Amino acid sequence: MNEAAMLLRRIRDNNRRYAPAILRRGFQTLVAPSLVLIVFAVMSSFIIGWVDVVKGSRPLTIIASAGTFVVTIMLARIAFQWSERRYGGWTLLRAVGQINSEVRRLERDIAGGSDEVNRITASAHEVWNAYIEALQNAGFTIL
Repeated sequence: MNEAAMLLRRIRDNNRRYAPAILRRGFQTLVAPSLVLIVFAVMSSFIIGWVDVVKGSRPLTIIASAGTFVVTIMLARIAFQWSERRYGGWTLLRAVGQINSEVRRLERDIAGGSDEVNRITASAHEVWNAYIEALQNAGFTIL
């Protein structure tokens, strides 16, 4: 049980150490899609306004609205996919979140005095290996 608690403590310590870098990676991943949404939403409103003023046709304005909406969403999705390939922040945040929930579950098992010491220790090792893999895939080095 002591070995499992030590591994879980190391995960918590590394989370504290790498939290700013992990959050920065998530922020970097979301910046490009957000900018694309803002820029193309503004451009869409100008296009819709132009169509409404120049053409004066309600059906044409609705078509322009729907078309610019679809284009904006598609471009934001492309920007998100590019950004995720470049930074990997969303994948990293999801992996660290799943690992943290597993750490909390194992800590509850340890605090509850569970008799399954071998299972808890094996699970702690699996969580530690998954944690190392997630951070190393994101380019971090584990101390």
